[in-house]
Amino acid sequence: MSLMKRGLKKPVHILFQNIDYDDFTDNENLVNVYRWKPSDAGMTTKSRINRTGSISDERKRKYKKPGQTERKGLVTSRVGQSYYRQQVINKWNGKCPLSGIGVLPILKSSHIVPWSESNDEERLDVDNGILLSPNLDALLD
Repeated sequence: MSLMKRGLKKPVHILFQNIDYDDFTDNENLVNVYRWKPSDAGMTTKSRINRTGSISDERKRKYKKPGQTERKGLVTSRVGQSYYRQQVINKWNGKCPLSGIGVLPILKSSHIVPWSESNDEERLDVDNGILLSPNLDALLD
């Protein structure tokens, strides 16, 4: 069913960057996301997204002066997650071994030895992984 038939008249514009892009993935869902464009849904776009880095007048009006001018921070990104997930899915034949649920979009590729306690090799080791339904994954955590 098209977006227009469902009553959605204005498309949503989403920009994202996948730092773990896998050109050779067998996951059809990821391939569809990587290659999707508005014309696939019978839509066209006249994007008003400004990629030049300028700030809109509306955003300038809503901006509030911060209470401090500096902040220290550290950002850590997990790399290899899509590779690990695909390996865990393959190992468990796309199903939670405890519940038998095979709905891939909701299944979690869980680490048996937690990520925070693992070294680089253990973090991507499929033998340190189990495919779990969300409720069982929460219990494991």
